[in-house]
Amino acid sequence: MVFFLEGGGACIDAITCAFNSRTYRSKIDAEDDPNGMSSGIFDFSNARNPLGDYSFVFAPYCTGDVHLGNATHVYSPQLTVQHKGSVNATAALTALAQQFPDATQFVVAGESAGSVPTPMYAGIAHDLLPKAAITVLADGSGAYPDDPTVNTRVGDVWGTANAIPPWPENAGLTSANWGAPDLFVQAFKHDPQIVFGRHDYAYDFVQTIFTGLLGFPSKDLATTIDANGTQIEKAGVDLRSYIAPGQGHTVLSSRAFYTETVGGVLLVDWVSDLIRRQPDPDVHCTVCK
Repeated sequence: MVFFLEGGGACIDAITCAFNSRTYRSKIDAEDDPNGMSSGIFDFSNARNPLGDYSFVFAPYCTGDVHLGNATHVYSPQLTVQHKGSVNATAALTALAQQFPDATQFVVAGESAGSVPTPMYAGIAHDLLPKAAITVLADGSGAYPDDPTVNTRVGDVWGTANAIPPWPENAGLTSANWGAPDLFVQAFKHDPQIVFGRHDYAYDFVQTIFTGLLGFPSKDLATTIDANGTQIEKAGVDLRSYIAPGQGHTVLSSRAFYTETVGGVLLVDWVSDLIRRQPDPDVHCTVCK
């Protein structure tokens, strides 16, 4: 099984959350129908697709909270946003587990905003499907640091504290402790058998924009991506990373999934080994710009 979390930006205030802001996907329409997707891991006719014979459940996204929120926030008399991403995605994952209780190989994947929460949903999947071998494939979210002040500011708007899984390892956690790197660490503590993988472009133009909106310096995104990986690994997580050069943003649903090469290693081969739970060493560009 694959549980795929759709991307689509995020919003944190009245300006970015305005329905015409173009900062986030504020509605689901025909363009979000996964049946119309046919590239990357959604190219089921490609014999090289390591997920070509998996069943997919697709979680669409229009809540502006990277699938982590559980709050209704009134930004102005004319603007109320239902930050209910965790409610939606958890409902989808629960329905998946009920329909496919015998799944033995389970991949939680996501792009961009859908990439951020993949570790959390892997931990929830462990609870729902305790016999499944679980792999995380996060694409395009490695640049968001763990900053308690920012975590709290964003978490208070989105209601992230209302959606922290009730695992013993999470006792006492608040939104301040629920940044993007924390999701990897806490999911690992909950199930050390999860295999964690991430893909990023070293100077991802979308992550550059959003780290700036959050108030983080974003001139050297590659350094931040590497520092976040180091923080996660210092907590004991065996995080496998594939960091490609350039300013691109996400690859899982792109044709480039089959052609991207860094240091002589094809991304599709690296992902294949990750899913087979025989992950290769980290791959990192040497000339990242």
